[in-house]
Amino acid sequence: MGNHQMTLHRGCPYAIIPCGMKQHSARTIGVLAAWQVYEGTTIDGYLHILFDGIRAAARDRGCNLLLGCGVAPPVPRRLLMPAWPVPMSDTLFVPVGPWNTDGLLVVPNRLSSERLTYAHSLMADGHCIVFAGTPDLRPAVAVDNASGVDQAIEHLVAHGHQRIAYIAGPVGQPGDSLERLDAYRAALERRTLTMDPRLIAYADQAEDIASGRQAMHRILAAVFLFPVCSPTTIGCYRRNANPPIGRTRNAA
Repeated sequence: MGNHQMTLHRGCPYAIIPCGMKQHSARTIGVLAAWQVYEGTTIDGYLHILFDGIRAAARDRGCNLLLGCGVAPPVPRRLLMPAWPVPMSDTLFVPVGPWNTDGLLVVPNRLSSERLTYAHSLMADGHCIVFAGTPDLRPAVAVDNASGVDQAIEHLVAHGHQRIAYIAGPVGQPGDSLERLDAYRAALERRTLTMDPRLIAYADQAEDIASGRQAMHRILAAVFLFPVCSPTTIGCYRRNANPPIGRTRNAA
């Protein structure tokens, strides 16, 4: 089996990753996400890492991959323009569907009701679908948020820190954001650390840099924090680039 590397070409709505085995013996897995892989000239960091892991697993198991990779322009407030096998007003059509795959892996975060209905209809027709990244849909492979947050808290406590802030996604947003917030509270309680509500802030938009900056502004008294998502993180550190004297000297 060949050692094929995944290459995502800018502007291409999908990528084909061969497995190096005879075509008749290889399964083909399609991968679709609820948002685009490309924004302007950059690649979404989360999906790039996720797709690379999927590629490695497919190579080990002798599968071919069809990766759906939507494209959208970079804007302050993120536009969703995913690749999808059904034409819609806010999608890029890609030929990655039940007609040319043996199964689909769907990354469903912020998946619209229309797209979710389509996925469920394929499942009802007998096509194999697995969701990646959320425990709310079945069957699914999900991140162990509780363990990850607990390890993050343990790391900070081991360095002698007691007041640990948290920036979450929008208020009431289900999924990873809520799970991590609950895990944060539980981790503090297990270690008998002070639960100060002033050290918790919510980003107005989970995928918006400005929201992270504003949330950071609301908890300037925080000493340490770990945000819920990458664009929020960028906003936090941009806010910290010119902080009030003495406030975020030890932020990490």
